[in-house]
Amino acid sequence: MKEIKYRFFFLIIIFQSSNSAQFNDTLAIVGKHIISSEAFLERFELLPSKDKDNRGKQEIVKEQFLASMISEKLLSFGAYSIGFNNGEIFKRKSIELERLFVRDELFKRKVQSQIKINSTELNNGIKKYQKDLVVFVLQFKLKSNLEKFISKSKNSKLNLDSLRNKLDGEIIDTLVIHFGDVDEEIENVVYSSEHDRVTPIVKIDELGDVVFQIIATQQNKKAAQKNINEIRSEVDKILKSRKTIKETDKFLNSLFEKQKGRADRILFDKITDKLFSILIEDSLSHKSKNLIFIIGSDFEEVAKYLSSDLNKPFIYFEKDSLSLVKFLDGIKYQQIVLPYVEITVLKNIFNANIKTFIEYELLYKEGRRNNIQFTKNAQHDVEMWIESDLAKQFAVQLCDSLSNIKTNNCNEILQKYIAELAKQYSVSINYEKLKNVRTTNHNMVTWRNLGFGGRVLAVPSVSPNYQWLEKWKNIQKITQ
Repeated sequence: MKEIKYRFFFLIIIFQSSNSAQFNDTLAIVGKHIISSEAFLERFELLPSKDKDNRGKQEIVKEQFLASMISEKLLSFGAYSIGFNNGEIFKRKSIELERLFVRDELFKRKVQSQIKINSTELNNGIKKYQKDLVVFVLQFKLKSNLEKFISKSKNSKLNLDSLRNKLDGEIIDTLVIHFGDVDEEIENVVYSSEHDRVTPIVKIDELGDVVFQIIATQQNKKAAQKNINEIRSEVDKILKSRKTIKETDKFLNSLFEKQKGRADRILFDKITDKLFSILIEDSLSHKSKNLIFIIGSDFEEVAKYLSSDLNKPFIYFEKDSLSLVKFLDGIKYQQIVLPYVEITVLKNIFNANIKTFIEYELLYKEGRRNNIQFTKNAQHDVEMWIESDLAKQFAVQLCDSLSNIKTNNCNEILQKYIAELAKQYSVSINYEKLKNVRTTNHNMVTWRNLGFGGRVLAVPSVSPNYQWLEKWKNIQKITQ
């Protein structure tokens, strides 16, 4: 007996903290900026950190993490003060981040806000979830015989096995139908026919016309292990996932039927030919779990190779176009996976990814048309990621500028520099309020699934820079 399994995906991960801290508590002040308990928890809870899962060191870990967040802000201040953020790379990075988070916020407003589950839907779902239906999938050589089988099956005195054999029916599979695990149309037909022994005709692409004969009802093993609140939560999740898919398709169809985009064929061939040569030269570093992954640095190599073409239009829309350099900046956020390295396979998969990229760009344009780039959520996400990346890159440049100094001394000088910045920007830390912030000890990498597809880390990583604290305290003592 085989069980049908379909994967349902969730387009958005919503983080909910179990803490009871006041979200407007100020844990630190850095210049004119504050780090609230909300900002602290947003990063701390969703990122791994050394000793985070050690309850005995929880307060030390919290203090070091907060100090690292402060150092990130200070380094970004240092970068801004010398115009480090004005480089072309960071301008393009800002635009790409805006594209990601405008699209995500557009999804929340146009799709997620439409997802409502009423009590009738929930109660019907709970009833279905608690039982599984075992069915035969039947095919008949003649459609007329299939129709006769359905008609005569209503006579409860007739033996269905004998009737099926008489009409040249064939059992092509035996399935267990779980609520939420199969195509919704098939699921609805089967559950609504539970007391009729046989369903109406169902058309399946691979099989043609079939009918399901219900042979048994059994308790769902998952449901037997859960209480009613857990069942309600699971059913609610399934129903919302299904509505999300429907609302997403509805919105995308309405948007894409009005707007189209196409890629330049000559540049397409240049890109894929270069990617192919990169993969041929070093397929091992691109391989994981028997699959080939194209990574961000590959597109940086493509950009160098096509340096004279970077400002040429690559994606054409009805009224404007997108340059090759902007395309290469954006495509690196998509996960491009090949089963093996072969030029035709690469071109086909890359072409599919360009189609997705064009759809993402159209969504971004729609978001900007609705001024979503100015919303609080979109601006918060973009600023957080830019500040994090700016601090990391600035720290790297500081160390690179000290090329004659050993790495360990470089870190020593970096910490001293951060301490000086802390003095300059008048840092203050409220350790008492930090102690009151309740945290979990989940120590794992968390991903954020973006609206309409794609994913990024749930929040940008925080570099562990906290050694500056002692240096800063010593500076404070000297100046007092």
